[in-house]
Amino acid sequence: MTALRDFQLEPDALVADTSGERLPYDDMLALLRASHRTTSVRTEDVKERKFRPGMAIATGGLVLSKTTTREVTSRSETRQQVLYLFRRSGAVPMILRERGARYRGLGAELRPTSLENFATTIRRLRERAPRAFYDERLMSGRPIRGVVEGIPAADILAYLLAAWAAKTHDGRS
Repeated sequence: MTALRDFQLEPDALVADTSGERLPYDDMLALLRASHRTTSVRTEDVKERKFRPGMAIATGGLVLSKTTTREVTSRSETRQQVLYLFRRSGAVPMILRERGARYRGLGAELRPTSLENFATTIRRLRERAPRAFYDERLMSGRPIRGVVEGIPAADILAYLLAAWAAKTHDGRS
């Protein structure tokens, strides 16, 4: 997929600034909004000194504490919205990541947050490509049994949903 970082919304097409690649609005088959979830696991050894009053008395104050080491694991999860843009022509699709894009192409509609700009971009794309199938069912982020979780699962499901849209809706909402 072509990742959109800098882009322009021209009268007839979405244009990727870096490559100059054009996606005409009438070639947009499906606009699929999804949520990408990334989980990070960090393991750290923590050393602690514990006071041992019994040992202090038994050794006459020579040994007052004991050093122990324990393993602490922390998990963090980040979520980011994405928009998959599939083409009727079958050419390589594009992906717009909420926090991976610069929204200067919105001009006067530019807002302070990436989420607002992401939503504005989707609204403008839907206005300019009314025949494109639009779907948000990949926003849930719930894992599906038997399917790998995370970003690869969202990518696979987006391709399947686009294939279904191409056959059943011919891109009509």
